[in-house]
Amino acid sequence: MSAYDAGAATTPLAHDVSEILATVDAVVASGAAEAVAPETVRDLTTAAVRLFYARAADLRGFAPGPDAVSPSEALTLVAALLAEHDVSTFDLALWLSRTSQR
Repeated sequence: MSAYDAGAATTPLAHDVSEILATVDAVVASGAAEAVAPETVRDLTTAAVRLFYARAADLRGFAPGPDAVSPSEALTLVAALLAEHDVSTFDLALWLSRTSQR
């Protein structure tokens, strides 16, 4: 069992995430999102994607829903990731058809 498997180890991460979420919400609400460095946005997104992927098997149905992320926000991220990894929508459809059979 790693240190991050223990319940106590998740508490600091949860606290940090709460602070980050509050800061991001304040920045977006104030209209200052463009002042955030692209590298910061990339790093936050990378961390979230890696954590979500690491927990994907037990997080089915736990992705942020429309009450947390709008469809436009979700598709903007999906489109950016697909383009950055040179994955077409056809490739995505193929991958989804194979993974949904498991």
